[in-house]
Amino acid sequence: MAAGALDAGAVQIGLRNVFWRRFRELHGICLSRPLGYRAVAAGLAMTLLSSAIAENAASARAKKPDLPNLARQARKLLMEGRTVQFAAKTLGVSYLTLYRNFKQATGLSPKEYAREIRLAHAEDLLACTDLSVKEIAGRLGYYSASHLSLEFKMARGIAPSLWPGRRH
Repeated sequence: MAAGALDAGAVQIGLRNVFWRRFRELHGICLSRPLGYRAVAAGLAMTLLSSAIAENAASARAKKPDLPNLARQARKLLMEGRTVQFAAKTLGVSYLTLYRNFKQATGLSPKEYAREIRLAHAEDLLACTDLSVKEIAGRLGYYSASHLSLEFKMARGIAPSLWPGRRH
């Protein structure tokens, strides 16, 4: 096998330069020795190479998030009231990776999903408690009652104070 072909293989499998130099040295020794020695050394070299490839692949898998599980974990964090940025950081992915995966899995962006959770919680509080809109807004992390009212009206088509299931 030519050295150029070996170098091309190194690029394809992503081995480190130090390892690759050592492997080429061993390969060169194998080529310069008698046939019996060459077969044993070549076998060792190939074992070394396959071990390095397997280790490299395992390392890459360990660094990649479990994407099918990512949306489920993000949903859990968002349901706990965490921010999308917090979810991305906790899950070890970029915001963009979380966004793409979440949108594909749920049909909503993480922010849209978090907003829906907050609004559903607001509906529950409106229906099951005597809390004012201002108190509900504070509990759910809105800046003000008007902020909650604006989002609620945009999403539900009615002000929270006029919500049909509202306890008075």
